Amino acid sequence: MISLLLRKRNEQNGYVLQKKRIFIIDERVWQILEACSSDDEDNLLLNEEDKNFLEGDMEGEREHVVIEDPEKEMQFKWSRTYQPRQFSDNMNLDFGKVLFFSVSENCEMRQPFVIFSSTIGLKYLVHNILIPESTRHAEQSGNAFSTNEDEIKAFIGMNLVMGYHILPPFRSYWATEPDLGVPYIAQIMPLHRFEEIRKYLHFSNNADQSIKEYRTYKVRPVITHLNQTFQESLSATRAQTVDEHMIRFKGHNIMRQYVKNNPVKWSFKMCWRSDSETGYLFECPEVGLGESVVLQLTKSLSGLGCEIYIDNFFNSPALQYYLGLENIRSCGTVCTNRKNIP
Repeated sequence: MISLLLRKRNEQNGYVLQKKRIFIIDERVWQILEACSSDDEDNLLLNEEDKNFLEGDMEGEREHVVIEDPEKEMQFKWSRTYQPRQFSDNMNLDFGKVLFFSVSENCEMRQPFVIFSSTIGLKYLVHNILIPESTRHAEQSGNAFSTNEDEIKAFIGMNLVMGYHILPPFRSYWATEPDLGVPYIAQIMPLHRFEEIRKYLHFSNNADQSIKEYRTYKVRPVITHLNQTFQESLSATRAQTVDEHMIRFKGHNIMRQYVKNNPVKWSFKMCWRSDSETGYLFECPEVGLGESVVLQLTKSLSGLGCEIYIDNFFNSPALQYYLGLENIRSCGTVCTNRKNIP
């Protein structure tokens, strides 16, 4: 319960102060503390066009997703007799083998940073993407900016720490107050330099018009690079899953989606293929929807005899059929109104 002094309009005497008590439930307190106002967005005044766009959520999409390749159209004919598909196992494949160390190095204990750097291809990421593109972006903005490998690595590390040691505004890490300041961060880099790198950090060339056909063109080089290094670091595992993840985002971007019944209503929706047991991420697609996402993400698994687990956002008889042709086992729930369901 909170007591407030409110200004109330009085027709004769103008504004007067009035004491009023209001009640705030625990959930609302947490939303205020986390600066989250997702629930307030339900009360926005929207016209019909806005509603059709914003309420085009996941449930609506489930009724319309189809395999996008017209050459793969086929007619299903269901019968009561069932002949199970015969799958073959690749006996020569070592499922889930770490690939970025040689045989002689496998027996040595590796530090987490070395494993992390090898998995994401940190050296290439810094030298071939972050440094040149950030410098180019500053030049295109008419400013002078330069950096080096050690500084960019320090900047990345500071952001990783900020991801789990969270303070309200990021400038609080450099605060002099003992309850806010984080010397571990402040001693690595001055605030003004951190803000300068943050300002010019870039991943793609804004002047390259050919990449702007992709909605993810701002980060596309990073996605392409990580898709490659993740798969080069670990061989395919036998059981994998394709699923979607909502990334909270309330800024203005064409990729932002509104999902009415989701706890995270305003967000980016990303799909990925990962190991079912460990959660290791193998690949994220740049484009696609529903069934086509699964087909994109399983191209590298053709003929291996892997198992793919999916939910009813992706699954359909057609998808099961085409995965079977590639010797990929698949399992998942399915919507009863999906095309070709008997």
